Amino acid sequence: MLEEAELRAGDVLVADALLLSNSLMGIWPVAQLDARVWRDFTVAQRLRQHWLAETA
Repeated sequence: MLEEAELRAGDVLVADALLLSNSLMGIWPVAQLDARVWRDFTVAQRLRQHWLAETA
């Protein structure tokens, strides 16, 4: 399910995963924002694989 919401900086920094997307580059995980570091990119990788399969 996709949901649009306004997020505050604190919401983003406690997220399990963070990713960027657009129609040209697709889906890419964010590894670091300020001092917050993400290491598990499983969700972003799965979404990217699905996106690539749909756009092929």
